[in-house]
Amino acid sequence: MSEPMTTFTSSNDLRRPGTAFALRAVQVLTLLVLVAIGIGPLYWTVKGAVSSPTEMVTNPLRLWPAEAELGNFARAFTELHVGRYLANTVTVVTPLGGRVELPQAYYASDRPLASLTAQGFVERPRLWPEREAM
Repeated sequence: MSEPMTTFTSSNDLRRPGTAFALRAVQVLTLLVLVAIGIGPLYWTVKGAVSSPTEMVTNPLRLWPAEAELGNFARAFTELHVGRYLANTVTVVTPLGGRVELPQAYYASDRPLASLTAQGFVERPRLWPEREAM
């Protein structure tokens, strides 16, 4: 019985220098394309975060803004209160940040489907007391 194949080429073909090089080149190229597909959206998000709105409209395909506005991050934390949303994410996702108890969330809400939302999972005390009146 022959040995099981581990690749789509036989062991005899892999001994040939041209085949081995071509297979390795295809593997490396595939890896680079997949990395670019994965990192591309993250890069574009950071680029959009440091660009001004007018520059995003006038030159949307530019690889990097002419003047990066790093103050956008500080403004997001102070004016848009992004820190609250990050704290809520940590509270909901991490086991030490907040316990997720489905029965408690179910009985605490007047709507059963509300227990599936993030606010239904967050245990008391709430991060935003001003929202409890809603």
